[in-house]
Amino acid sequence: MSFFNYSRILHLKNRLAAFGIALTTLIIFLTAYASAQSGSIPNLEIDIHPIPSGELPLDKMIKHKFKATNTGETKLEVDFFVEVIAPFQQEIRTVSPEPQTLFLEPGDTQVIMTKMDEKWGKIPAYLPGEVNEPGNDSRTYRWTFSESKSGQSQTIDVQIDYSLVDDSRHTNEAKRNDNISGPLEITASITNHQGVTLEDAYVKLTTGHWETVTNSDSTGQATFRGVPWREDWILEARSSEGSTICAPPPKQCNDIDPYWKGTPVARDMRFITQIDSDYNIQLNNPSWKSNYSLTNTMQNGIGFWKGAVDEAGTKILLVQGMENWIQSEGRESESELFLYTTDGDLLWSYSMGWEAWGADLSGDGKWAAFVTSNPTKDLGVIDAVTGTPLWVKTAQDVTETTHPELDSKEVKISHSNEYLGIGGVDGTFLLADLITGKILWSKFLNGQVRGIVFDRADEYVYVGSGDGKAYKLDLHEGTLIWSGEIGSWPYVNGFQLSPDETTLAAGGKYGDLTLLNSATGETIWYHDMRDIVAWLDFSPDGKHLIAGGGGQYSTLLIDVETGEKIWQIPMYSFHGKFAESGDLILVDNYLFDLEGNEVGHLVLSEAGCVPGCQGLFAYISDDMTKIIQTRRDIDPTAISLYFIEGSVEATTPLPVSTIKSTTESTEDIPTQQTAEPQEPSNQVPMDMGVVECLLESMELKRALELLNKVPPPPNSFEIDVLAGCMRIQTEVPSLPGAPTDIDNNPFMNNDQNFVDCMSTALDEGRFEELRGQPPSIPTDAEMEIAIQCSTHSEMPNMAPPNRNEISMPPKDGNPFLSEDEYVVNCLVDIFGEERYKELRSGPPYIPTEMEIMSVGRCFPSTGTLDKSQGKPLFPDPSPTKGDTRIDSIADEAVATQEPSSSSGGGCSSPIEGGKTPLGTIALLLGVVSIGSRKFFSLL
Repeated sequence: MSFFNYSRILHLKNRLAAFGIALTTLIIFLTAYASAQSGSIPNLEIDIHPIPSGELPLDKMIKHKFKATNTGETKLEVDFFVEVIAPFQQEIRTVSPEPQTLFLEPGDTQVIMTKMDEKWGKIPAYLPGEVNEPGNDSRTYRWTFSESKSGQSQTIDVQIDYSLVDDSRHTNEAKRNDNISGPLEITASITNHQGVTLEDAYVKLTTGHWETVTNSDSTGQATFRGVPWREDWILEARSSEGSTICAPPPKQCNDIDPYWKGTPVARDMRFITQIDSDYNIQLNNPSWKSNYSLTNTMQNGIGFWKGAVDEAGTKILLVQGMENWIQSEGRESESELFLYTTDGDLLWSYSMGWEAWGADLSGDGKWAAFVTSNPTKDLGVIDAVTGTPLWVKTAQDVTETTHPELDSKEVKISHSNEYLGIGGVDGTFLLADLITGKILWSKFLNGQVRGIVFDRADEYVYVGSGDGKAYKLDLHEGTLIWSGEIGSWPYVNGFQLSPDETTLAAGGKYGDLTLLNSATGETIWYHDMRDIVAWLDFSPDGKHLIAGGGGQYSTLLIDVETGEKIWQIPMYSFHGKFAESGDLILVDNYLFDLEGNEVGHLVLSEAGCVPGCQGLFAYISDDMTKIIQTRRDIDPTAISLYFIEGSVEATTPLPVSTIKSTTESTEDIPTQQTAEPQEPSNQVPMDMGVVECLLESMELKRALELLNKVPPPPNSFEIDVLAGCMRIQTEVPSLPGAPTDIDNNPFMNNDQNFVDCMSTALDEGRFEELRGQPPSIPTDAEMEIAIQCSTHSEMPNMAPPNRNEISMPPKDGNPFLSEDEYVVNCLVDIFGEERYKELRSGPPYIPTEMEIMSVGRCFPSTGTLDKSQGKPLFPDPSPTKGDTRIDSIADEAVATQEPSSSSGGGCSSPIEGGKTPLGTIALLLGVVSIGSRKFFSLL
């Protein structure tokens, strides 16, 4: 046989073998697919594609959306049920439509949806203590459809695969492992509005759920090495790392007395749209200064579900209702309806007999309406002037519903005070006469009614439904004008007409954010925020829409005309409101400007909070003098209501220079009357195991601050760590004990030189407290002194400083202006020639906190070190920037300024009760919180 013929035969055999393998694979696939379905309902066509997948923790949740179509000529009414059948069993209740019934006219198509998260489907939540090894996993969902008329059913099994690509949601870029990698390289340049590069800005690359963080270097650059390409990367920089934005409950934030913190935080971000691009980020402080104080709080024992304010801004209606009654079980019957003035005075309260999720106040403040939940199901209208009921109906009194008994969570009063809209969870919308309670007409809308809006002329009513649609109805006849797709039913504050009433915005329970044309019902634009959209609000001019919630992509500001995202803050939020000026936005307890900068925020007490504590109602008055905050799920000890008064004023912002300069730029303004928190006590955790757990992720000082609720409140990473460490602590608390490892507690260093240095610098009693069982919380200055003394302890030939032999600078002295040759050479060693010149020249060059603290090293004790040695008492641990001696720099940089002669500071600075003069090095070394950086800017 020739080689040619042999090759042909071999090639033919290979092709036949390949065909056989392909045919076998196809048969196996078809068999598997067929086994995933059983039974059928005539004319019901289910298309389960596309089947989603997920990459955790880059994704927060996995959403499966598919379609059901009636291909026949008669109406179908099909109930459905969904459950996880592998690798465990669980009924799934996060579904749309709600109720779980398909109402399909011939040719109709209905979108069906479920989501998989840490509760429903039980994908990893990525809390500390969880072991989430990278790998692959799946969930198998079973969908069962049944038609009661024919008794037929259809079952479909769907396997949803996902991968775990990292073991944590939070990482530092310098320590990031290779679990998440890809071709996307990102470099950012961080500057202020003057074009000055910013060192140590806090920079984050995030998907909204997973994040890697870093700080900009000395050139203002921040770099993130390769990550996989996705369409949802966000690059964010801010001037403060210690964000006080809380993660969603049950992770607590802080537990101190509430107060207003008027500290601005500069923020800027970019949506990553190109795989290869450098980004320029500019941090600018907001042009606003906030000055608020807490005027009143209420402990009503039960949280609030909903609120409404009259058009004059003088009255606020609040209704009690919660989702989690863990610590208040059996108290549902004590729920009340309250009317307050916006100044915080109670006008009246009405006992409803059960909790309520629906309530409204008329625009003129004359009438209030409410509807209670199971088991009472009462519906009523109150005379808001007197607090007496006008009428109250029980569910049995309302017979106009499709189902036997009214069950409602939504009521709305029309603008003319003529009508009351009532939404049933069965899908029935009813219009009643407000004064008499008579039902005028009803309309079945195929899904629970959870959003009602009247147009200002009271000609139409817009209704959001659990079938994922919005409906426009003629108010007088109840006839349908149009229906439009909104994805899922609107949440509590997620349904609103634009100011000119040309568009309708809907924020859905499962992350759907939709803008519809109010005349036609057509979709203008749509965004998937990847989980609940709890609230939204139009700007007064209608140009912007803000939306927030618990989704991966909240909180989001959008250009209404184009639908383009302007900025996104990775902050869970559940209510908010534009100020009447349109310049500021209240987002929960935070006040932001239109650029996304934080103007200030109310620090809330977390005492008594249970899962779901975050409030669903917040309010800011038109003149921005009043702010009101609520809490939802609480125990009886918690504060449920906050009243704040003050003002916001336009101001010329200071340029951002460092993290500290931004966060402290307004704290020392004399006119600001900020309500400060009570001095925190040095209490300790009962279980030192929690401390040891925290020490795996942070330094001792910060761990003790978090456990003792000492400001600043934790950032999102610290919240996750704290929650995990609390969760895994032992059931029987052990006696507290200080960690003895010097890496954990630097004050445990037993080197004699270190002990002598610290005992000299601090009172002996204070040093023992820092080494105690448990240790006291060190200040920043004490931590710096420990570092200095540790350096000193390695130099046995150098005697410890003598705190009684300090030569202090004059009261208003600037140490950078010293003419002393030794001091000049020392400062040049530490800062380098160029930076030293800048610091001598004054504003706009303002020293950083670390530079301020380092100055003391160049003012040695007069009796302990010969200046001819030319070295500071405690050399800077970082590499020096040159050995140049520049005796002429003083004349070159500030020839016209008066010289300052002084010495003192370092480890031996005499800080005695805060009485040291403002200009002393003692202030520069420790008491920076009262505005030392601003002091330098005024010199």
